[in-house]
Amino acid sequence: MKDFRIVQAKTLLDIYSIAPIRGFNPPSIVVVGSKLNSVSEILYNGVTANEFFVSSDSRLVVRIPSSQVGKDLIDFKAYAGVSILNKSAAVVLELMKPLKPVSGIDRLVQAWMMVFLTTPGSDVFTPSSGGGAAAIIGSRTDRRHSSAAADLTVAIERTETEILRLQASRKNIPPEEKLLSSDLESLSFDDATGTLSATVRLKNLINQSAEVSLS
Repeated sequence: MKDFRIVQAKTLLDIYSIAPIRGFNPPSIVVVGSKLNSVSEILYNGVTANEFFVSSDSRLVVRIPSSQVGKDLIDFKAYAGVSILNKSAAVVLELMKPLKPVSGIDRLVQAWMMVFLTTPGSDVFTPSSGGGAAAIIGSRTDRRHSSAAADLTVAIERTETEILRLQASRKNIPPEEKLLSSDLESLSFDDATGTLSATVRLKNLINQSAEVSLS
């Protein structure tokens, strides 16, 4: 039986500044950042910006989506679609079209993410399984940073324990798809929005690693 990719990794590019291009028609912005020549997808307030021009590796011009013209810019993300291996990435859950089989460390990341985001009690067959991170990562909270960080650490530990238990019961999993360790690399807390973001590094049995950003 083949697993199909529903977890996709994309590099979230660094953006340093965004400014409107005054008097330009159609309404557009100029974006300054890093490695922008590798951009493959742009989200403007969560809406895909289909028209953009890369003028250099640090600068691009983006046409504002028609539905967002005249609205305040609240959120801007630029992605480069890359292999997850040894890359910082934003992980998204979506059904790929066409469906593509997944293997190796990508499959390990997919399995880990599914357990990580599962809320304990939601699976009637194994009610104790699940990392419970869906209620922590990216959610608003009025709790202190230290409390949210502690919950996240517990979610990572629960996920690792569950994955190791599953691996022990399935002897035919290749080593590149088996988890050796999962470590919290970095953690940030946005006081303004009350949201938590984190980077977790996964390592398999052949010492390959995948670093994923969650927000």
